[in-house]
Amino acid sequence: MIALVVGHLVACAPIHVAEPQGLHAATALPPPPPVETVSRDDLAGLLHARSERPRVVAFFATWCQPCAEELPMLQKLAREGVTDVTLVSLDLPGHGERVAWWLRSLDVNLPAVHLVDPDLRAATSALLPGWPRVLPATVVVGGEGDLRWTAWGRVDEAALRAALR
Repeated sequence: MIALVVGHLVACAPIHVAEPQGLHAATALPPPPPVETVSRDDLAGLLHARSERPRVVAFFATWCQPCAEELPMLQKLAREGVTDVTLVSLDLPGHGERVAWWLRSLDVNLPAVHLVDPDLRAATSALLPGWPRVLPATVVVGGEGDLRWTAWGRVDEAALRAALR
């Protein structure tokens, strides 16, 4: 379980992530695509944008074990063409490269952005009303840009598929 303590997200079971240089040197892979840094306003625009079909926006952090467990399922849904998925990192400012390498290490190739805000708690509360400060947080956004379904904590694939219908 993950909680927000004194305005900072913390995890009970942190995940060790190799530093970008070490991971790059060990695998000899080219650098992953950068993770774009976005503001609260940028993310609000992304969340409420219209689309042809419902889509998933998933909030995560590199230190969140349930997030790491959920991401492959989201990748699978995107590969099957069930939905489009956008990932939103809530990692510390300046950690965009670390986020990109972490996603690469999980073999997750989904569009990702990194929310950076001076008051992350206020930003996430404004973007996700009622969010109990638990990660992962998964949102289904309807075609009109409306937040139609949310899941706090690791989401069940069958429930997510049902919410996307």
